Amino acid sequence: MVLPEGNTVIGVFALQGEINPALLETMRTMGITTPHCGPEMEKCAAQAVGHPNKVDLEKAETYMKSFSEKCQRYFV
Repeated sequence: MVLPEGNTVIGVFALQGEINPALLETMRTMGITTPHCGPEMEKCAAQAVGHPNKVDLEKAETYMKSFSEKCQRYFV
């Protein structure tokens, strides 16, 4: 990630989400194979079905509460 000078990353959160099956089918049809598209992506897409789920959202809520507290300390 490239940030303009004077900026600081104080947190990162990734939330798994389902990949649109139509997008996967389009990539298969086009024969696209790159590090981001191919057998590995197919495996990731299968694992992502049903996400975000209740547990994912609870983790996001916990993280954001902690992040909010960190922001208050950082900017005060």
